[in-house]
Amino acid sequence: AATDLRVKVLVPVCAISHTHQGNCPCENAPGLRISGDNVEFAAAVAPRPQLLVGATGDWTRTTGTLEGPEISRIYGLMNASNRFRALCLEAPHNDNLASRTLSAGWIARWMLNRPETAEVPDAPDATPPEALLRVYPDNLPPPGALEESQFIQQWIRRRQSEFAGALPTNRAAFTNHLRTWVPHWARVLAIESADRPALRIEGAIGRTGRGDRIERRLLLPQGDQFRAAVVLVHPEGRAAIGPRGERAALAARLLEAQIPVMAFDAFQTGPAKDPTLPHYTPLAPLFTAYHRTLLQERVQDILNAVAYVRQVVRPRRVILVGDGAAGLWTLLAARSADAVVADAGGLDPEDDRQLLGAETFVPGIRLIGGPDGAASLAAPRPLWIHDTESRFRTGITEKVYSAAEASDQLNVTPGAASESALFQWILARARPDAARQ
Repeated sequence: AATDLRVKVLVPVCAISHTHQGNCPCENAPGLRISGDNVEFAAAVAPRPQLLVGATGDWTRTTGTLEGPEISRIYGLMNASNRFRALCLEAPHNDNLASRTLSAGWIARWMLNRPETAEVPDAPDATPPEALLRVYPDNLPPPGALEESQFIQQWIRRRQSEFAGALPTNRAAFTNHLRTWVPHWARVLAIESADRPALRIEGAIGRTGRGDRIERRLLLPQGDQFRAAVVLVHPEGRAAIGPRGERAALAARLLEAQIPVMAFDAFQTGPAKDPTLPHYTPLAPLFTAYHRTLLQERVQDILNAVAYVRQVVRPRRVILVGDGAAGLWTLLAARSADAVVADAGGLDPEDDRQLLGAETFVPGIRLIGGPDGAASLAAPRPLWIHDTESRFRTGITEKVYSAAEASDQLNVTPGAASESALFQWILARARPDAARQ
C-alpha cells in the first residue's frame, strides 16, 4: 500500500510492530529494512483509510499505546485523523471472528459508504472441495510447464534481454539512460547522500548522524589550489600510503607533482577491523533485509571519502584509484569521481559463485547490469579498467561510452597496470587541459 496507490483501504491485522518485523524471507526483501520498519511503512500510507488491529497475545500488544499513536500523528499532520484507527483485542495471534468483523466493517465504511456501526455478517467457515483448491487438475502440470530451474533461467534471460534492449545508442538516449539508471544504482547499492553529505571531521570522517567512522590518511603538498586529488582505495586502507605501504612510492611521486593523495580504511578493513564480529553471511535468512553487505558498506565509504576530498581539499577533479580487491569496490562507486582507474582483478562477473561471496555480494546487482553496468555510469568521464584477464567483460560500458560519444575516454586492458603507467595516467588527467583526456 505504501508503494501502490491503487490500494484504497487497508487493515493490517496482527502485523505492525516496532519490535518484530516478520520472520519469513518472503516479507524481508534485500534492503527493505536498512532504514525503515513496518511502523514507518504503515504511516507512509496516510492519508488513505487504515485500521490497525493488534492482539495482546503477540508482538502487536502495544498497538493501542505505541504504534497506533505514532501512525495517528502522521495522519494528523495530513488532516486525516478520522481515516485512521488502532485497537488491540484480548486474543492470541489471530484472524478470528472479532478481527474479521472489524476488518469487514472498516472496508464497508470506506468502500461502500456504510455507517461505521453497520453489521457485516461473517461468511460461514467452510472448506472448499479439494478439487477446487488444486492449481492443476489431477495434480498434473500442463504440457510444456517448466521445472523450477528452467523457470529461473528463463527469467534471467528475459531480464538480461530487457536490460540490453534499454542500453543507449546515441547521446540523447545516454542522457535518459543516466536519469533512469543512476537511481537504480543508488538503490541496489543502498547508497545514501551520494553527492555532498554533511560530514563530521574529527579523528575520522563520516556523515552527520549516520554513525560512520572512516579513518583516513591525507597527504597534502604545499599550496591551496590543486588541479586534481587522488582518492586511493586499497584493501590495506590508509596503511597503503604510509611508511613501507604498498603505494607509498606512488603517493610520493604524486605529491611531487602537486597532487594530494588520500587513502582510508573502508568498512572492516585496516587496523579498525573488528575480528570479533561474526563473518558476514549475506545469504543467511533475513540478513540483507536489515543490513548492508560488506561491499555495499565499502561503496558508501568511497562516496564519503570522495565527498570529503571535494569539500576539504577542493580540487578541480577527484581521481579515484582502486587497487587489487578494492578495484571492484571502486568500479561500483565510479559514478562519484571525475576520473577512475580500477583493477578488475581478473573477476568473472558472469560467474555467480564469485558474486555470491561474502566480499562481493550485492543483492540485485544483476538488475543494473552487474559490475559492468555500474561502471558504465561513469560515462563520459575517463575510465581505465585494467587486469581484466579477458574475463571481466565490458560490453555494457563500451556501449554506453559509445552512446555518450566518449569512447576515447574508456580504456580496457587485460594486463595489470604498472605503477609508472598509473602515475602517467593520473598526471595526464590532472593537467589543466584534461577535460577530454
